[in-house]
Amino acid sequence: MEKIFIRLNKPKRVAQNVPPVILSLTAYKKIVLWTRWAAKKNGWEVSGVGTCLKRHGGYYVNDVWLIEPEKVGAAHVDMDPAHLNKVVQEVSLLRSPKLKGYDKDIKQYMQTGTIGDPEAFMKIADTLANPQGGTLRSLRFHWHSHANFGVGWSGTDERTARRDFCPDADWTISVVTNAQGHFLARQDFPRSQCEPKHELPVFLLHSIPGNISSKYLREYNNKHRNHVKVTPAESLFDEMADLIGDTRLPFNPGTPTARDA
Repeated sequence: MEKIFIRLNKPKRVAQNVPPVILSLTAYKKIVLWTRWAAKKNGWEVSGVGTCLKRHGGYYVNDVWLIEPEKVGAAHVDMDPAHLNKVVQEVSLLRSPKLKGYDKDIKQYMQTGTIGDPEAFMKIADTLANPQGGTLRSLRFHWHSHANFGVGWSGTDERTARRDFCPDADWTISVVTNAQGHFLARQDFPRSQCEPKHELPVFLLHSIPGNISSKYLREYNNKHRNHVKVTPAESLFDEMADLIGDTRLPFNPGTPTARDA
């Protein structure tokens, strides 16, 4: 897989020498869709949580979930604690190795509270009684939108990031965005209450299958063969990045593993 890192926030607002926040394509699409739809339909803010792990040389957000609001408006959104707990349970179930292949049963259980298959029901009940610590510890990403307003941290946002969201976690990542596509990120340390790190770089990780990359690079070479010196396929992406702007990480992300790919 050809991995491309695309910068999402403005360089002048990016702090130096801090690890970036890296959104998967799935996480990015969900956040942008929900943010723009809420702003267009109601003019409201919207919020949610996500799984975040140290990977690719930064804080990688693999997936995100939308949380039902307890209170919501054009300038505020409060997550419903009951629904947040329900999402935590669902994530724990979907990511449990014991329940691989039971996705439909999990969805039915989360919607109705019961399922017809006794074996599946017992496995779900056992997983909820003995949650996977690693799964719950990875749910340390909080995101919310400011509808059509600018991105920044209000007093409520500060309390949520520093204290209210995952108060026992050693670190958390928070992102605020808006309908115009602006992103602002920070890292907090709820357990130790150390000072947060502000203005982390935010990137989108986009993967292109190797066969697709080769196909389009061959097309480029064929259509420009009579006009310019043909660039070898292996270096074309680097030259494109130089022309478009620095879309690559300002550090060495390491060699992707088979699992990452």
